[in-house]
Amino acid sequence: MGHALPEEAQTLQFTEDELRKLESVRRSRTEEERRARRAAFLLDSLSGQGNQTIAQHHHVTRSTVVLCVQKCLEFGSDRLGAELCGPEAQGLRYS
Repeated sequence: MGHALPEEAQTLQFTEDELRKLESVRRSRTEEERRARRAAFLLDSLSGQGNQTIAQHHHVTRSTVVLCVQKCLEFGSDRLGAELCGPEAQGLRYS
């Protein structure tokens, strides 16, 4: 029985404005912790860090990081942008 080849890995891509918004959420002291953490996961992933490294740095499981990145790739601004940054982030696009 043959094994299917893995699909080409999708990568996160953000505009400069989107990056500024994510950085702002990550650094915010008043933002909800889960939103700040999710923004950090995405930015760390974008910088080339592996899921396990990100998970260890943020003291979460690898699957938590993977799920966050997968949701970003799958749902884009329809779901994750609003979760991360609130209604004003509806314009965020995740490619």
